[in-house]
Amino acid sequence: MAKILVAEPEAFFSKFYSVKFKKEGYEVDRETDGRKVYENLNKNLYDLLLINLMLPYKDGFTILRDLKNTPNKDIPVIVITELKQEQDCKKAENLGVKHYFVKNEDQIGEILRVVKEEVGKKK
Repeated sequence: MAKILVAEPEAFFSKFYSVKFKKEGYEVDRETDGRKVYENLNKNLYDLLLINLMLPYKDGFTILRDLKNTPNKDIPVIVITELKQEQDCKKAENLGVKHYFVKNEDQIGEILRVVKEEVGKKK
């Protein structure tokens, strides 16, 4: 069973993504704090990271930059964030992110499609 880490500070979205992914048969860990996200990435192996760039204590950009120092250095990353600026998207792309979504609960179908695609590549 594929394992996903959801790094989302807002309880509604964190639970929303978790429930949707579990219904699709994925195992899901959730964190709301950037420090704990980074700790999890050092302790556990994941098949995918879904991350909001606006995390407390350690922001998503820092986690993406430091990801190469974890056992999950080759993990596919999907960003879901409130940051709509072109430079934020470019910065994330430069840090290896291939999928960047501006947060909106109505796009879950597209996010699930991308999750399945990325997890499928790892098999």
